Amino acid sequence: MKEFLYLGFGGVVAQCEWVFWEAVGLLVGSLGVVSLSVHTIPNQTIMTFCMIPFSFGIALAIRMGISLPISVKRTKILVIFVLFFSMVVFGLVSIGVYIYRRSIVALFTSNQEVQELAELIFVKVALFNFNIAIFAILAGIATGLGKQWLLGIINFIFLWIFGLPIIYYKSIVCDGGLNAVWYWMNIPYLGMNITLCILFSYLDWYKIQKQIINNENNNNNNEEEVEEE
Repeated sequence: MKEFLYLGFGGVVAQCEWVFWEAVGLLVGSLGVVSLSVHTIPNQTIMTFCMIPFSFGIALAIRMGISLPISVKRTKILVIFVLFFSMVVFGLVSIGVYIYRRSIVALFTSNQEVQELAELIFVKVALFNFNIAIFAILAGIATGLGKQWLLGIINFIFLWIFGLPIIYYKSIVCDGGLNAVWYWMNIPYLGMNITLCILFSYLDWYKIQKQIINNENNNNNNEEEVEEE
């Protein structure tokens, strides 16, 4: 129960990323109706597309939970394969998001002013779609390794301590507008992705495997004691 609560609360902290999206939406609202209308288009589009990589990440975490106690080497190969496969697939999806940007925008509005502003930001939108897809896979890896607290701390630092203040400063104080919002939304996610990749490469996976096996043995011993009683 203690381990469950520890990982559970870590997962809650990690989900502050979703709250960050809402906070950015509130910030964009102060830029005016047109900016908010434009922001809604990629926001809803990416929210839909990113469900796929987040599903990949969840499936990978479950598979890692099965594979890691058996073989660290096999688990690492699986992680590397899924990560590079996802980079190719979601890289192509992101290219498609940019190529078909006008069709995507046309699904939401025919307003000329909204379409013109959307045209300015869609390169950054496509990059963000790729960044968040890779983050979704890395979040799954963190969960599979039982590093929810590490993920949550990294999220909080990059998104709330760095990301939101710099977005506010560049978009409102410096009058960069929605273009600055989407540019600076990419930077924290890029930073999180690089940081997570570096940390995963330096983590002792064999130590994590040993901890999992020890926990399983302890649970089995406790169950045997209960049955004997």
